Amino acid sequence: MKKEGFVSAGTDAGNYLILLKLPEPCTVEVGALGEIPMEQGWYIYTGSARKNLSARIERHKRKTRKKKHWHIDYLTPHAETIQALPIVTLCNIECNLAAELEELGGKGINGFGCSDCRCKSHLFYFSGSPIENRDFQNMLFRYRYAEFNCDSSPSGLDHKGSY
Repeated sequence: MKKEGFVSAGTDAGNYLILLKLPEPCTVEVGALGEIPMEQGWYIYTGSARKNLSARIERHKRKTRKKKHWHIDYLTPHAETIQALPIVTLCNIECNLAAELEELGGKGINGFGCSDCRCKSHLFYFSGSPIENRDFQNMLFRYRYAEFNCDSSPSGLDHKGSY
């Protein structure tokens, strides 16, 4: 019997983390959110794609040649580095990831990327590289490789959001 979150080879749906490094402080005009001051350092954005995950990620990684649709589109042109970390799953764990990024010490940017849920933010600031943080690495490993159903994440959080 398959678990709800099990995906077969070739599935192009899931969630993702976009890591961005800002080389210097800047102010970003973000649609209805207005001007947001951004510190120098690392930001992690969490998102989801019910289909075409790889195309969504590639779009987010582009700095130019795109219409600004998502909040992250306003920030990417300012980034020195953009790295994507996909999590292939049929479950919507975007809010779970946001909660864990906050638990890891990420400072949420109020209202960013979360207009369709009750989260405070889906963008988190870290002064140092999250990739070098063992707790971040462990979180990513759990979400990428642990078996779980869509009613609970491998971290035990209870956000329900199956596709």
